[in-house]
Parts: sequence; structure tokens; C-alpha cells
Amino acid sequence: MKSLRIFLLLFLSLAMPPVTVSGSDVTRSAKAPRLYIVNSGAENVAVIDTATNQILETIQVGKWPAGLAVSPDKKKIYVLNSSAESSSVSVIDTTTNEVVNTIKTDIGPMHMAIDPESNLAYVTNTDDKENKSVTIIDITNDSIKGRIKFDGIEPFETALVPDKKLAYIVISGGQYVSVISLRDNTEITKIPVGKIPLGLAYSSASKKVYVTSHDDNAVAIIDTAANKVEGTVPVGLNPWYIGVDASANRIYVTCAGDNSVAVIDTTTDTVTGSIKVGASPKGIAIDHAARKAYVANKADNSISVIDLKNNKVIDTIQLGKNAHPWGTGLL
Repeated sequence: MKSLRIFLLLFLSLAMPPVTVSGSDVTRSAKAPRLYIVNSGAENVAVIDTATNQILETIQVGKWPAGLAVSPDKKKIYVLNSSAESSSVSVIDTTTNEVVNTIKTDIGPMHMAIDPESNLAYVTNTDDKENKSVTIIDITNDSIKGRIKFDGIEPFETALVPDKKLAYIVISGGQYVSVISLRDNTEITKIPVGKIPLGLAYSSASKKVYVTSHDDNAVAIIDTAANKVEGTVPVGLNPWYIGVDASANRIYVTCAGDNSVAVIDTTTDTVTGSIKVGASPKGIAIDHAARKAYVANKADNSISVIDLKNNKVIDTIQLGKNAHPWGTGLL
């Protein structure tokens, strides 16, 4: 199996910053949520007014930024700088949109998931072949709390199941999902999944965890009661990330290989549609109130805006040359 690092080097290429609109040029709409897009090539975060789909400003972060997480109180945004050189988390104050802190991690942090009850964040260090770790950060003071080590390499993304006090962590190099107790941060079990598992998400509606298998072109379905794979769903080519629309009993899967988003009905766990988006879609954010989804298209430096009422693209936001968008978040 090819190392996941090969994929990351292909997708997170060196780039020049895009031309953007500064905050002084555009006035933010009063009530519209802000969309934060991590531009891995430009090494910044674009802040977008979702009422007008215009870029308000950009925030410079570390090298090869990838994932993004919003704190439960929405006062801070955490951006994962995944290069070996950076290997850090940029902390952004959402009032000023300025980086106020940088937290060093193990090598190659990709994603962060935050437990709102404990205020502990779990950072997957994908490129740390020695430690094979997840860094635990206390977001009350943005300090390192500890570390979880794994047998397999390349921990990639985490999904939390709050009512069970469990974390499900994709170990891409080991082709399994590690189930961690949030009570003591110890591993309970390993669940084998498909080839090169990447993104995963928990649906509170179906009480299941869904995991993309990049090389199988499928999504594995984990029953959280039994902690076993109960089935798989074929999707488009090379699936990466998953957005959850629990109120509509749907998940949305970005498929980078055929520039599409697969729509899965979680009541039947079947594909009910496919939405054509931009080239090489990665991250996806769901605006539940506005019934929209925002898909980061890495290869053509754009965001596809999807109307979730009819699952159609209604707008495209251009980010500029070599932006290479990746992670997404709404505030």
C-alpha cells in the first residue's frame, strides 16, 4: 500500500498566495455566518461572508495548513499546519481574526476534534511515523495535556460520539479505526475497515460512524453499539471527507477522483444522488439553518455552494490561483 504521505504531497503542493479581497474592501453582512476556508497552497485562511459569497479577508497561518476546528464557544478557530517544518496549530481569535497563539504538536498534524464537555481537543499527527500519536490539547488554556499512541501509523481524522464518551480515530496506515474512551483516553478496540481510510463522521440520527475508504471507492458503516462494520456503500472515485446533515438523515461524501459529492440516505444507507462540483473536492461544511453545503475544490481553487433542498450547486466562489482549499468551518 502506498504511504498516505504520497497523497498529501500530491495534494499539498507548493504554491503562491492567491489574490484576495481585504477586510477593508468588503463589509460583512450583519447576520450571515462566516465561512472559514483553509487554503493549503496559499498558507492562509479565507474568511467568506455567506450572504454575499465574497472574501472578507485572509489570515496567514503555518505551512501546509489542512484541517480546521471551531471551539464550542465559537471564540477561537484552530488550524492544523501539517508540514514537518511547522507541525503546529494556529489559534485564531474569531473577534479580530488574528492568530493569537501557536501550539507545537508531533509531526504532521492534520485534523482536530473537540470534546465540548471536557474542552479537550484531539489532534491527529498523520506524518509522525515514530510516535504514531494523537496530541491532546486543553483548549481552556491551549496547552498540551497528553498524547495517545497507536500501533498503526498515520492517524488521520477523529469523530466524537459524546453520549457514549467515545472517539473514533482513523488509522490510515493500519487500515482500521481505533475506538478511544474519552474517560481515560485509552483504546477500547480496533475496527478493520477498507483501503486507505481517510475521513469519518458520526451521525446522531442513525447512531453510526461512516468512514471513507479512498482506494475502495466506498464508505464503511460502523454500528456504534457493537463497534463493528455492518456494511459498505459504494460511492464515487477516491472519497475523502464527510459532511453530516442529521436533521435530513443524510451524509455528503466528497469524491476527489470524479469531482462529485455522493449523497447517502442514513435511514437506508444507500446512495440517493451524486452532485457534480469542482475539481478534487476535499473538505465540506454544512450550514443547517440556511440549508447549504460548502465544498472545497482543491484542484481548481474554488468553493461549490450546494442548496441542500434540491442538492444542486447554486454558486461557485473563486479563491485565486494556487489557493488549494482543504479544511472548512462555519461560524
